[in-house]
Amino acid sequence: MTSTKTASGKLNVFISYSRDDIVFADQLIAALALSDCATTIDRQGIFGGEDWKRRLGNLIRDADTVVFVLSPSSARSPICAWEAEEAVRMGKRIIPVLCRPLDDVQPSPHLTDLNYIYFYTDPKVPGSGFGTGQVRLVAALDTDLDWLREHTRLLQRATEWQSSRKPTSRLLFGDSVAEAVLWIANKPRNAPEPTALQFEFIRASEEHEAQRVNAENRHREEIALLEAARAKAHKEREAERRKSAIHVRRMGMLMTFGFFAAVLFATLAGSLGFIVLQKKREIEAQRQLVLKQQAGESAGIAAFPDDEGKVGGGDGSGANPLDIGWTRGKSSGDDASKKSMQLE
Repeated sequence: MTSTKTASGKLNVFISYSRDDIVFADQLIAALALSDCATTIDRQGIFGGEDWKRRLGNLIRDADTVVFVLSPSSARSPICAWEAEEAVRMGKRIIPVLCRPLDDVQPSPHLTDLNYIYFYTDPKVPGSGFGTGQVRLVAALDTDLDWLREHTRLLQRATEWQSSRKPTSRLLFGDSVAEAVLWIANKPRNAPEPTALQFEFIRASEEHEAQRVNAENRHREEIALLEAARAKAHKEREAERRKSAIHVRRMGMLMTFGFFAAVLFATLAGSLGFIVLQKKREIEAQRQLVLKQQAGESAGIAAFPDDEGKVGGGDGSGANPLDIGWTRGKSSGDDASKKSMQLE
């Protein structure tokens, strides 16, 4: 098997041919290379025991277009007929090119309704020949190029998905699903229909993507609820913290006020105690003074006569030795007063 390297932007063309037409196939590959097309051609013989159908099927699957070299030999070839059938099954665009007259040989039913491009000169067909055939083939290959490339890509993905027992990990996701749906809707008029496998693959991708989006939405909603709950809890903690801080400040202010009040009270109490002590001392001093005065007065009162005109002594005898002189003087005065009153 020989194939040119598929560069980015190039159309991949699979060449189906009979071994009898190998020379023409090589010329066709050279001509397409000048048109910037990548070609794939099977040059291996079909050996016994080899899974040639799978090998050729993969080549057809990976091609954007199948160019069928039509001749009496290829029209009779069972392998060429199978390749045409496989290309139709995979929804590939088939372009039949005539390298020589078919005579009375009938080609595969999958090719009879298609437009042939004549690469040999036929007087009955205006503009036939290798050069004009090449121009017409390149023009046909460039038609609906992007849609056909997407057809190939999606078919490859769908086949891999099917061969892997259809795991969800191989499905399309995200924007690729919407693009695939749009690809089906925008099918060109002359393009082949998407295959049943492609439809199934895209539909399964849609369903899985819907489930994934729903799951992500639920997950986002749960995260939003958790975030809201976390924000609420944080707000409540902040409110509680502020409330606690206010309480602590108030308690601090009260404790500070109580401390100063206690200090002030202690100061006042100390001052009042000192004042009271001073007052007590003053009162005691006054009391002592009064007691002394009372003691002195008590001593003086004992020298005065009582109600009966007796002079009391300290011993109860009625005489006070200290006041004798004063008493005598008073008596002399009384006598003089009496004498004065008599003279008058």
